[in-house]
Amino acid sequence: MTAKKLSELKSKFENNEGSINDLGIILCDLFESMSSHFKEAKSQINTLNENQNHLFEFIDEIKESLNPVYTIIQSDE
Repeated sequence: MTAKKLSELKSKFENNEGSINDLGIILCDLFESMSSHFKEAKSQINTLNENQNHLFEFIDEIKESLNPVYTIIQSDE
């Protein structure tokens, strides 16, 4: 909903001219907006989880390379 439309509806209610239909428009736009924001947040959380898993894998690789047996073999080469 545009700011202009919301302002018009607000002034209608301030003048006691708002209808149930106007309220329905506001609520539908509110739920649509919330749904869109939740989808975006869910997508960002999924991206963060994927990145976190990659970091954990990388940390595990670093831990394995710090193993003393591996280090000795590595320095022999």
